[in-house]
Amino acid sequence: MRRPSCWRAGVAGSRSSERHAGDQQRSLPTGEFFPHELDVFGTGRTFVISLMSVKPTGIKQDRGLVIPSLDYEDARCLMKLVVDMGHSLRISVTAEGVENMETAQLVVDYGCDMLQGYGLVRPMPTDQFLGFALNN
Repeated sequence: MRRPSCWRAGVAGSRSSERHAGDQQRSLPTGEFFPHELDVFGTGRTFVISLMSVKPTGIKQDRGLVIPSLDYEDARCLMKLVVDMGHSLRISVTAEGVENMETAQLVVDYGCDMLQGYGLVRPMPTDQFLGFALNN
């Protein structure tokens, strides 16, 4: 499996995904000036139509699709659909909920650009992260 080429920090629990897509367009600049991701994509809180107006630089596949993907064909089909849709719009795709190396390999094989989950590294305080990032 390839090693990550960069680290990305994210903010969890953004309420912006609950706003109407038109409100998002007015409150966020376009991705080329301000990189931003739509979090928890696939749970019903982030609408597909918002991809046209918000123009995110990335989307995060919700763990609700990623975790069951090892056991359920339907989850794998939906995960691949989200990856293909994101890439067709030139949007990077992050897989949340990567809990083990088997899942990591699957989401890489399906084309996810970035991985996030306890199977890779547990959350840590900023001072520990800086040392971890410099050594890895």
